Amino acid sequence: MRIATLVLGLLMALLVPLSAANAQRGANPDSWELLGEQTVGFRDDRDVLTINQDEAWFRNRAYRTLHFVIDRGDIEMKDVTLVYINGQREQFNIGKKIKKGGQFALDLRGERSFLRQIEMHYRGEFGISLGGGGLRVDQAVVKVFGERVQRRPEPVAERPVFERSGWSVIDTRTFETGDDQVTFSSRRGDGRFGQIRLKAGREAVRIRDVEVRFRNGETQTVPIRSRLEEGEESRAIDLAGDTRFLDTVTVNLEPRRRPGRIELTLLGERRVGREGTPVVGGGGGDIYASRGWTFLGEQTVGFTAERDVIDVAQSEDWHRNRQFRSLHLIALRNDIFMKALRVTYINGHSEEFVIERSIPAGTDTEVDLRGERSFIRRIEMVYRSKPNFRGQAVMKVYGEPGRR
Repeated sequence: MRIATLVLGLLMALLVPLSAANAQRGANPDSWELLGEQTVGFRDDRDVLTINQDEAWFRNRAYRTLHFVIDRGDIEMKDVTLVYINGQREQFNIGKKIKKGGQFALDLRGERSFLRQIEMHYRGEFGISLGGGGLRVDQAVVKVFGERVQRRPEPVAERPVFERSGWSVIDTRTFETGDDQVTFSSRRGDGRFGQIRLKAGREAVRIRDVEVRFRNGETQTVPIRSRLEEGEESRAIDLAGDTRFLDTVTVNLEPRRRPGRIELTLLGERRVGREGTPVVGGGGGDIYASRGWTFLGEQTVGFTAERDVIDVAQSEDWHRNRQFRSLHLIALRNDIFMKALRVTYINGHSEEFVIERSIPAGTDTEVDLRGERSFIRRIEMVYRSKPNFRGQAVMKVYGEPGRR
């Protein structure tokens, strides 16, 4: 009877720590993801868990906490160092003994991603247990789990084709089906467009021709003679000349007898002027955005050497679907001599780039980010513009997406 009681007691002693470890995982163990495990030696030791995943694997993962679960034996955990993909390191001093079946949590001070390695400095405690094969020496095992952030990805609204390809809305008009003419205006902007096209709304429309008037008084007439179905776009119309600015566009229509209302939109694609100075502005009129580049910020440059900062004020969610293979530094209005650049990421890691070159107005220079990088927090620039009658320069910074 005493032997049976002793065996039952040993079994209960072995089962209780495992139950405690499972209970400590909380009510939602699905939010935990095993990142790796390591057997602990009996001497002062350092081991590394390497997470062999690329940025694409991490893009939909963020961890708020790491959980270290101890199995098979007791340990003394001295410190833990986290190494991220971009080389940034974080060290956490633990300095505690953890019994078999126990665990401790490591708060990542925000939702972190892109872990490359987990370095652990620890020592295993000598232990003996009774199993089916008799007495055995127990070596502790440390299992590391990442507690994933539970959130639904925000739906991304599909942008119209014309916006994705660099086209912008110039003007939209609503008119009666019996009208034989409608006029659009481009006077709200600078009117610098290289091409235009028309897009029908919820009703079909038949177009005869288009009369384009420029701000210098010259005109251009383009025959269309086609029917646009609901939501359909016309072919692109090239605008003549490179120094003339769009004023109005008059569309001659074939009227219909059936009463109703029609909506028609005039779209435009921006262009470069005669001197080669790019036109850069917001929305679809940005020729650099039409190349697929992402606008990160701008600064006005003084005539003396100075240091300016562009804060990329975006959240991790914004960065999660973006990665940049390079930065493009674009000089406008005047030449800029770029000395150096420092890029700082959300986790605090920084990279410095020595440029030491002149960027003529209307051109750009490319900075290779040494791999496809994400989560840029700040861009610090050291530069100066050339003092002359053209005035102060403007520096604009774009990120060129990685090739996925």
